[in-house]
Amino acid sequence: MKQTPLISLIQRTKYYIMNLLKPTIHLIALLVIGFLLQSFLPWWIVVLAAGGLAWGLQLTPRQAFVASLLAGMLLWGGYAIYLDNGILSHRLGQMMGGLSSFWIFLLTALIGGLLAAMGGVTGSLGRNLRPATKA
Repeated sequence: MKQTPLISLIQRTKYYIMNLLKPTIHLIALLVIGFLLQSFLPWWIVVLAAGGLAWGLQLTPRQAFVASLLAGMLLWGGYAIYLDNGILSHRLGQMMGGLSSFWIFLLTALIGGLLAAMGGVTGSLGRNLRPATKA
């Protein structure tokens, strides 16, 4: 059966939309779930949430890394800014060699992003560990 240009265009469009939509859903869901869970659970819950979402959405490792990194950075950086009263970041900066509050927030966001990214990649690669089902 010969493909017409319209069918080919529809298939390519569907492919591109799904490859952009799944990481976007992952990013938004991780922000919401991470914010809710980190309010009353330990700090490492974002790692489990990123892994579970990447596994459930069947993301590729690259998609899981990028989406989880961005979500983790936004989540931890935003949460650090939200919780800061000006004194904590200033004192922490003094203890770390005179860093400004901006660098403290950036460092916090980077740590949160890397943790979430590792969790996302682990969840994505964990899909390969399932035993094959017999047909």
